[in-house]
Amino acid sequence: MSESKKYWGDKLKIFLHDPIDKCFDIRNHVQRAKHYADIIGVSDVDKVEGPDWIASCMERGLLPKGIFQDFTEIRHPFSDGKIDVNVKMFSKEFIFPDVESAYRGIEGKNDFDDKRKFFYIWRNLQDLIFEKAKGKSWVEYLPILPADTRVPDHSIWEHLKIASAINAYLDSGSGRLIQNNSLFLFSIGPVQSFIAQARKTQDFYMGSFILSFLTFKVIEVIIDMYGPTNIIYPDLYKQPFVDFWMKHKLGIEPIGFDEASILIPTIPNRFVAILPLSNESEINDIVVRMREKITKDSIQEAKETIFSEFKLESHISDKIRNKIDSQLSEFPEIYWVALPWRINDK
Repeated sequence: MSESKKYWGDKLKIFLHDPIDKCFDIRNHVQRAKHYADIIGVSDVDKVEGPDWIASCMERGLLPKGIFQDFTEIRHPFSDGKIDVNVKMFSKEFIFPDVESAYRGIEGKNDFDDKRKFFYIWRNLQDLIFEKAKGKSWVEYLPILPADTRVPDHSIWEHLKIASAINAYLDSGSGRLIQNNSLFLFSIGPVQSFIAQARKTQDFYMGSFILSFLTFKVIEVIIDMYGPTNIIYPDLYKQPFVDFWMKHKLGIEPIGFDEASILIPTIPNRFVAILPLSNESEINDIVVRMREKITKDSIQEAKETIFSEFKLESHISDKIRNKIDSQLSEFPEIYWVALPWRINDK
């Protein structure tokens, strides 16, 4: 098995290790996760302890095993606000078939490789469940169903996202939890000069769009290599640029996607990611690819398209051409930093 195939196979298992309906029956959620995963041809989803443990500790700290709490509320993560939930109003006999039916809808995508299947499930599973449970009272809570009913202030979707971004495993020989990850921050600019030079509303829009587009071209490197869940900020779920990329690069149809929405600059000029590696040279190689995505694949390509469309090649002197190239070589300003989680190879 190739390293890439194993990576996407493991990532898919991690994303499916908890069922979306976990909070309605905590005690039997492992069996349901295995059942749903089996429907779409994924096995061993109960053997992904490392990423699950780390994600759980990031979200809610250490809690003892064997303590259960019924699903009675959903709490706001930053305040004392909460939503009281009368779970007795919801019948598991109706909820679980709706969720299973959504997975049955994915069953037809079993010809997808693990990478495409991961993107499809990450992007479309929630909409498929909404469709199957349309009109049911429980489905209004679907986007915020808690990952843990004991600390119900983070959703199951967020837990699966974080867990699937983490590179970790339990070493069978030593019994140690081995992880290899880095927190990565990347930004491009300058933002202020775009604002200062704007004279019309259209100028503000185009400045925002250029920075948004170029930032996504960098993000594209990470989502192509490691997946969309490795971008922590901004959340890429239903981002138009990502939906467009999935449709035209992977051949995946995002449910409800309107291609006209890519004209809205929805990506900020910076992002935070979890990279499943910590080696300095490997991270530098990724940054080189990111720079090429901006300078070679975007800016230079745009310049050549403009020259060709307006037939400028024969009308511009070498001096002006060199000036254009000089200015383009100074744009954009790129800043990045990577913080490895490993200390002394641990």
